[in-house]
Amino acid sequence: MVLAKAYKVLVHLASWLAFFLFVLIFAPKPHFEVVMPHPPFPPFFMVLFPVLAAFYYCNKGIFIPLQLAKQKRSAYRLSITLCTLLVVYIPFIDYAYLFEGHPGPLPDSDVLGVNVLITLLLYLCVFITSSGQAIVKNWFSAESRKKEMEFEKTVTELSFLKSQINPHFLFNTLNNIYTLTVLKSEKAPEFILKLADMMRYVLSDVGQKEAPLEQEIEYMEKFIDLQKMRLTDKTEVEFVVFGKPENRKIAPLLLMPFVENAFKYGISASEPSKIRISLMLKNKELTFQVENQIFGEKISKMLSTGTGLKNVKRRLELLYPESHWLRAERIGTKFHADLNLRF
Repeated sequence: MVLAKAYKVLVHLASWLAFFLFVLIFAPKPHFEVVMPHPPFPPFFMVLFPVLAAFYYCNKGIFIPLQLAKQKRSAYRLSITLCTLLVVYIPFIDYAYLFEGHPGPLPDSDVLGVNVLITLLLYLCVFITSSGQAIVKNWFSAESRKKEMEFEKTVTELSFLKSQINPHFLFNTLNNIYTLTVLKSEKAPEFILKLADMMRYVLSDVGQKEAPLEQEIEYMEKFIDLQKMRLTDKTEVEFVVFGKPENRKIAPLLLMPFVENAFKYGISASEPSKIRISLMLKNKELTFQVENQIFGEKISKMLSTGTGLKNVKRRLELLYPESHWLRAERIGTKFHADLNLRF
């Protein structure tokens, strides 16, 4: 780290030295038609180059990142204007008084004009160089941040997908299957196989950006079947699919939070309840609707813990930014979720 910083400092010093020598070589000499004062470089160079160096680092490291990049254009214009006035004033300084302590004669108007022109050209060169480097650096930084955000989004999405089998659902299902096993029910192997298929799908198959819609529907059907194990005759569940899901793909487990919420908040142990789930496919559009009751003791809890729906909204904004419409709201004692998705 220390060697890298030292190398960077040496590179900057060498660059400024090369720039200074380049200007000296190509600047007008005393034997030219326009007479320049001795020494062989104008005395104002001794002040101009440190000022240009300071402007270079201020423009690159302060003005553009902290003002222009943050949309503070007025502050940036003011900073550049003040720096320009300071640089233009440099050729007019009385260097005899500055270095020797006594006033000197004013430079010839032609010499002064050349000095001002050289100053402006050098200032413009430094301004373009520092601005270009700062803009390129900010662009690369923005691209790097964008890639980091995309990577973070990918990790977040994968974690979200892998957490779709709710632990409570898993434990309850295993307990129900255990009960069926104890009772030696013929349905126990069937439910074990369904649960295994669901876990396999979540932990391995949904790592892709999109999954076949047929598999999503099968996953929901198996989830509903396993949920019915703990339901009584007071709960009615309706799940219908209209249209053909073949050759259609969708973001994995995008629809499941609506179904999970319906079973989480739309079931009562003492009152009749109904959950209605429908999926309709027409042309290149998918319409998904979930309707369930909200019982009094679950209303406040549902309104305060909507993490699943918030994740769905975020995923829709990321994956289908201009091709979806979602409405999820409580109407009276029922909760309605309507999603329209264009493939």
